[in-house]
Amino acid sequence: MRLFTLPILAASLATAIATPLPTCPPHLRTQLCTTNPTTITPKTRVSPSPHRRLIQPRIPPSPQPTQLTHPRPSPLRPRTLPSKTLTWATPNTDTSIRTTLIRQIPGLVVYYTLNDISNYISEHLARFQDSNLPGGAFSWEGQESLMLQVVNADNHQTTWGVLGAAVSALRACMIASESGSAGQGSALRWGYAAYFSILDGDNVVGVGMIG
Repeated sequence: MRLFTLPILAASLATAIATPLPTCPPHLRTQLCTTNPTTITPKTRVSPSPHRRLIQPRIPPSPQPTQLTHPRPSPLRPRTLPSKTLTWATPNTDTSIRTTLIRQIPGLVVYYTLNDISNYISEHLARFQDSNLPGGAFSWEGQESLMLQVVNADNHQTTWGVLGAAVSALRACMIASESGSAGQGSALRWGYAAYFSILDGDNVVGVGMIG
């Protein structure tokens, strides 16, 4: 069997070597030639390789505008002030105040109200002797519904005289604060809402607010 098939195999191999390789068949004219993979036939259209595709970055849509968390205040509008405690004493008395100015109140309504209160207390002291505030409290409603309220504190009593000195100190403190921010000699533009404590000597005898 081996002797019979060997001549046949040799003859077939010789025939295959002598036969030229075929050119690209017609149905492959639009593709790469298999005999030379680097040669492109004239009608070939090369599509981009799926492994070298350009990836366009996805840009997320712009977020919808939202309300600012911390809006900037207009410079022409009254603004809330940073917390700062000021101490102011009334000359020739033992009365002083510790006050925290909360916010600006435009116009002179605060000063008009404090002037009216000072005049009322002066008239009261002129007609009556100094005494404790009735019920341990004082309340006054001024122009544009501006309120000043005072109550006793720390088991002490606030008198009319001490209240009058405290109101004078509060007014002077506001004027000094406004003059300092606007410049000395400038016209007053606003007053302040404030909390305050009233001291008679070293004792806190009352607490109050205006606003």
